[in-house]
Amino acid sequence: MTQTSALILANEPVDPYASAPFLVRVRGRTKHLHACAERSGVISDLLHNRAEVADYALLLRNLLPVYVELETGLGRHRRSPAGAGLLEDRRVFRSQALRQDLLAICGPDWSNRLRLLPVGKTYARHIYNLASGSGAGLIAHAYVRYLGDLSGGQIVKKLLKKNLGMTDDSLAFYEFPEIDDLGSFREEFRLLIERAAGMAGDAEELIEEACLGFELNIRLSEEVQMVSRWCAN
Repeated sequence: MTQTSALILANEPVDPYASAPFLVRVRGRTKHLHACAERSGVISDLLHNRAEVADYALLLRNLLPVYVELETGLGRHRRSPAGAGLLEDRRVFRSQALRQDLLAICGPDWSNRLRLLPVGKTYARHIYNLASGSGAGLIAHAYVRYLGDLSGGQIVKKLLKKNLGMTDDSLAFYEFPEIDDLGSFREEFRLLIERAAGMAGDAEELIEEACLGFELNIRLSEEVQMVSRWCAN
């Protein structure tokens, strides 16, 4: 090694999470994206009482194919590292709950009344492509989506009730009736994610995929907001 190359290596930033468990690393790397997601698009509108029920319904409509592809993909890889443990408990699955909420909010013709937006299609197609390969990237999206539903989703549920007057029959997305203790279950699910990530091998690849998951959520939130405001005008 030359003196110059040694100096370059010495000056490279050190990753403070390099030797940490997967969940510590992914939380550290996605922290800014998580905060950005809460400040962006229709999610920010929902959190600050600037949204309507129709805006929320459009968001659900575009999340549904994402969950369908994620849950179909996890099923396909249930015997591989990508599905390690994540299919042992289907109580986290949300696609049926999303259909239930869309029916309650918009009626049986919800699929005709609500548009599937370009970024919604892109997001779902990306999950489909991951499932068509090794499936390892599904772990990252299970982390982003399900842990979000089990954690921050519970705050969103309270705000939807308070600000939009929504009732439990249209908030099945945030209900986990088969889980007695959400706090304990969240910890169990984190362990499943950690185990699956360890079996999948390339943690850095999964972290990058989790970052992309947050970015896709931000893009979807912004596009829903844009369409909703255009329709309002």
